[in-house]
Amino acid sequence: MDGASQFADSDAPQCNPADAIGPGASHEIEQRIGDLVARTIHWVRSDCDALRLCGFEESLWSKIALLYRLLVALFLAVRHERLDLQPHRADGRYRLKDRFAQRSIKTFCGLVAYGRAYLLDERTGHGWFPLDALLGITQDGFSLRVIGLATRLATRVSYQAAALLFKAFVGWAPSTEAIECLAMGLGRRAGSYMEQCPAWEFQATGRDQYRSTGRMAMRPSVASRTLPTHMMVGAASPSLQRLKPNIISG
Repeated sequence: MDGASQFADSDAPQCNPADAIGPGASHEIEQRIGDLVARTIHWVRSDCDALRLCGFEESLWSKIALLYRLLVALFLAVRHERLDLQPHRADGRYRLKDRFAQRSIKTFCGLVAYGRAYLLDERTGHGWFPLDALLGITQDGFSLRVIGLATRLATRVSYQAAALLFKAFVGWAPSTEAIECLAMGLGRRAGSYMEQCPAWEFQATGRDQYRSTGRMAMRPSVASRTLPTHMMVGAASPSLQRLKPNIISG
């Protein structure tokens, strides 16, 4: 599976008023927030007389979602402007390669664009984004609130149903493939992991041993014996650990 295609959710609402972001954009975003609030109040007073409550709520949601995205954009812009990079560059190890590397993140109410500094490690040639690390923004392209809701739904229903329920509540949803990857806990690297992960051989080791351990033993193939213990299916799957002895009959 291609990681980029899994996470391309075209129905995620865009934060159009904040697309033209740049360093020092917080004041512009703040002004747009004020304008949106004023326009929304005017809309309520002038254009909603013919609406019933159900219709009003349906029309209101898109405006609330846009306000949400603008406020997230403002938060990210302010934190970017206030972030002090000097402590990271004091020893000369990290060099400022890009002052404003742009990306987007899918939040609970849709897509938000922002920018942050990119520091390059002169020793290793690898780089990192201090703002992302500080704010807990992952490489998957989703906010933790989106990840939390999607994965919780996936523990109760199928991945496809989780996507449908997510979209029913907020108007957009991660793709079914994205929810599956997030639920696995591997994020955008799930595709590469599943392609490289060796096949597992499931073997029952006898009723007596099964009853004593409460689980079925799993033996990896010869090629996979170097797989770390914490990545083994039996260790990582609570559902397998909760198997009851009475499911074996005969």
